[in-house]
Amino acid sequence: MNHIELVFNTSIEIANDDSIKLLSAADFAILINACLLHDAGLHLTKDGFYSLIDKNCIWKPLPHFNESPWHDLWISFLAEARRFNDKTLESLFGTNFKPVESFPNSSEVWSEFDYLLAGEFIRRHHARLAHEIAIYGIPSTNGTTFKIFNAEESDDIFFAIELSGLVARSHGIPLRDTFKYLEKRFHGRIETRSAHPVFLMALLRIADYLQIQSERAPTARTKMATMRSPISAREWLVHQCVEDISNVSDPESVDIKAKPTDVEAYLRLQHWVTGLQQELDQTWAVLGEVFGLQSHNKLNKLGLRFRRVKSNIDDTYDFERESDFVPQRINFTTSESELLKLLVGPLYSNDIMVGIREIVQNALDAVRELNLLVDAGEIPAPTMQWQTDYDVKVEFLNSDEDNCVGKIVISDRGVGMTLLTLRDYFLKAGASFRKSDAWKRQYEDGEGRSRVQRTGRFGVGALAAFLLGNRISVETRHYSAPVGRGLSFTATMDTDAINITYLDCPVGTRISVDIPKHVGKNISDSLPNLSWRKLSYTLPISSYFGRKPSLAYSMGGETLDIDSSLILPSLNFTIDDIWHKVCIEHFTIFWNYIGSGVPISVNNVIINDKKGNYRNYMDSDEFLFSDPNIEVVDFSGHFPLNLQRNELASRSFPFAKELLEDVVDDFIVSTINSLIEDPSIIPDYPGIRTAYSYRYSDRRTWLYCSDGLVLNRSSFLKKYNLNFAICNCGISDETAIDYSLIEFSKALSLRCIATSVFSPSIAYAGFKSKGDLLELIRGSGNEFIRHHTESLNCYVPAKILDKIMSEFRPGREAKGILSEFSAESGDYWKAISGSLSFDTLFVDSLKKHLFAENEKFNAFTLNKITISDKDEEVQSIILDRWMKLVGVPYIPVEINKLKNLRRRLREKLSSTKYENIMRIRKINS
Repeated sequence: MNHIELVFNTSIEIANDDSIKLLSAADFAILINACLLHDAGLHLTKDGFYSLIDKNCIWKPLPHFNESPWHDLWISFLAEARRFNDKTLESLFGTNFKPVESFPNSSEVWSEFDYLLAGEFIRRHHARLAHEIAIYGIPSTNGTTFKIFNAEESDDIFFAIELSGLVARSHGIPLRDTFKYLEKRFHGRIETRSAHPVFLMALLRIADYLQIQSERAPTARTKMATMRSPISAREWLVHQCVEDISNVSDPESVDIKAKPTDVEAYLRLQHWVTGLQQELDQTWAVLGEVFGLQSHNKLNKLGLRFRRVKSNIDDTYDFERESDFVPQRINFTTSESELLKLLVGPLYSNDIMVGIREIVQNALDAVRELNLLVDAGEIPAPTMQWQTDYDVKVEFLNSDEDNCVGKIVISDRGVGMTLLTLRDYFLKAGASFRKSDAWKRQYEDGEGRSRVQRTGRFGVGALAAFLLGNRISVETRHYSAPVGRGLSFTATMDTDAINITYLDCPVGTRISVDIPKHVGKNISDSLPNLSWRKLSYTLPISSYFGRKPSLAYSMGGETLDIDSSLILPSLNFTIDDIWHKVCIEHFTIFWNYIGSGVPISVNNVIINDKKGNYRNYMDSDEFLFSDPNIEVVDFSGHFPLNLQRNELASRSFPFAKELLEDVVDDFIVSTINSLIEDPSIIPDYPGIRTAYSYRYSDRRTWLYCSDGLVLNRSSFLKKYNLNFAICNCGISDETAIDYSLIEFSKALSLRCIATSVFSPSIAYAGFKSKGDLLELIRGSGNEFIRHHTESLNCYVPAKILDKIMSEFRPGREAKGILSEFSAESGDYWKAISGSLSFDTLFVDSLKKHLFAENEKFNAFTLNKITISDKDEEVQSIILDRWMKLVGVPYIPVEINKLKNLRRRLREKLSSTKYENIMRIRKINS
């Protein structure tokens, strides 16, 4: 109530003596009510807020203000809030801000952010709400209202209430915006039923503006409680620095004495003083406009005591002498064109092709935007566009002096640019129009999602063109601009004042760049030669391979062809026969492993990843799969790219888990069907990454196990929980030996894996047989086996040991190990026996099976495997997905079991996805 009393008292104090005499009883009653109402909306309860924004609320827009219903206003505000940039979010929510995503319903608990968000919405519209509260009452629980005035008693009371609400409303809008309402509802704006509403509005808005004394913001409160809103906190600090508001130096001035403690408070106070002077100037102008000719009834004497604002901060020099801070706005700035010259090359690694690509990307985006508006029926299709057979065309024109490119012209049939877009975004480095609120209002939906694919994202604009040359020319016409009002200019980076002229041109944009000789030669060398005028993924100039929008490159008037097989999929044009599809929030991903393909493309634009085949953005844990060829549909620019767009700005795909799971699905289906077709051949998969290891067995994808085949990855082998392993080293044909070894082991009823390594040294008792044998004894057959072998028995042909000891001169350590071998029954084998105890018949059958004739040899070990419960659990997306679909960590090799597994897979994956996998598999084969 203190603020209300201060506003009313100040309203009376600032009215001149003649005005007080001219005011009627109705004026005083209306002014009192208006002071009571003007900030009433700021005290809305949570229940009242929900009643206000309800679709069927009773607080309807009042006529003559051209306003939307509260529900629509709230939905529009939420959409805008989702587009708030970091600076706006910080100003509203503080340094711990978070992006606005959703708002709780009436049954949910509000967070501090929710209160601040709702508060910002009410703050923006509290002046309107004051007017509607006067007429409808205060919004309350479940759509009900609490009326503070009884307007049904008489017409005079309703008149006073409605006019009070209008006066209260006026403090938040320009005074002249109330004139239409006054004229339509009260048949005039000078005087109505002895009330003078325009003058009352003038008193209220100036009085409310003057409420900035420190009494309104006691220091104790600021110290005792943290202000919920950063906006409130900043205003509170400004209130504290005002020491006195008086009228001593000039009868028509407001004298303000303040002592700001820092530059932020000083600048905000300076802004407030300037704003108050503007309010006084505008208010006096309106009063003169309304009452200036009313001398016959003396209403021309209605006025304020003050016309001017003076303060002790007006003279910056005097204030600075007594201040302990510098009262100036000082911040980081640039030397504009000089900085651009320094940045334009290094930002893009001096890659001139980036200039072409960036302009092409902006052109493609402009075409997509126009197509969206036309297809949605929001605008009619332009009747006049650049006359080309393509949506975007890039022309390489040779210079007259030599046979190299002298000019590049890029034309698009897109939305074109307005003067605002040209001035504030295209010509301003780092300012992206597609991040502006104007763009977001037109091209985002109510949830803040882009309705159109965005390829450009960094606010490069004209900057990219200067990678190509020092002089650019632009012709553009926005679809909303009338004929003859296109825009044109020619400029260099040093042009001080760009002369933009109007011209008659089609809708869209054409950019021409004059190319210096040394740059033109580099571009000419990057173009296809005369004998092969085709565009490919590897050519530096060709980065876009989409069907719509259409793009063409032209050399000397001849259009360069794009092989149709290189066209990438999109939402409007999919190649279902060869691409898998994954849909998640923000992205749609197409992928395959067909041919060399294209590693990564986003919105049909190739990402020339410098890391090449050495990167692994998808499977960075198991390294089982290489990254597939992928096309990412990214509407909102969420895919992390560096500025050069030649590699990711993160260590993994933002959709790595979802993509990897889809690859695993394809891998499992392909593997099972391959085994059904031929169980004797271990299946191959094009996406399997070849492990780089000097141990061949570590590079193998599959290992035979007691139950079929298991993946050679620690997570799968641990999940399989094997008991022992047979490791063979010697003659070739490892797969056949592994299979036969497993067949022998089944009689033991133990979980076993078998692995064989082809070792010519052991097979032929060569010089390196000593080293290979020692590795075998140490468990070299497989990394997992090495780490989990508790003990082993090793069996070696006696001839190899004798040859090593007699001819190869083993060292002390090797001789000590080899001397532990003892003769087995018969003269062929010698063995080291650990703690393992195997059936003699089983071991003898293995010896017999691995016996080699014709002076070829095998050595083998029987390893006892122990997997401790203390072993760290391996986190594996591949294993988790595998177990969900297959149920066990291996694949059987029996036909009946495989067919049953295939049937279950069809049910788990859905027949549509299963058939799509099979169709692509058939094409690949």
